[in-house]
Amino acid sequence: MSSTFDPGPTPEDIYPERPKAPVTPFEVEALTPEEVARIRALRQAFEARFPPMPLDRSDVLILSWAEIERQFLDLCAPWDQQDPCYEIRKAAQISRHETPEQTIRWLFTLARAATDIDTPEPRWGSGESTPMP
Repeated sequence: MSSTFDPGPTPEDIYPERPKAPVTPFEVEALTPEEVARIRALRQAFEARFPPMPLDRSDVLILSWAEIERQFLDLCAPWDQQDPCYEIRKAAQISRHETPEQTIRWLFTLARAATDIDTPEPRWGSGESTPMP
C-alpha cells in the first residue's frame, strides 16, 4: 500500500497577494513659511496641553516613513490607495516640525479615517464613495 504525503495548503494559498490599485507617482508640495509657522504654534500649544510622559526607561521604536507608508497602504482597501498615500506623505513632511506625540496622534487619526482592507468598493456615482457624518 502506497501513501502519498499531502503537505497541505501553502502560505500563498492561505494569504493570497491582494490586488492593489496603481498609485500614481506624485510629489507632495513644499510647506509654505506660513504653514511652518502655524505648525510650530500648534506644537507649542500641544506641548503645553500634553507634555511628554516621563519614563524610567526609554521605549523607542524606530521606523522609516517608507515602511510606515508600505504598512499603511497594505491595510487600506485595494481600490483606495491614492488619498491614503498622499496623507501619509504629507504627515511625513509635517512631522519634521512636530513633536513625536503630535505625529503619532495624527497617524492614529489617519488610520481611523482610512478604508479597511475589507471595505467593499462603492458603486461610483451613488454618493457611497464619500462617507457622510
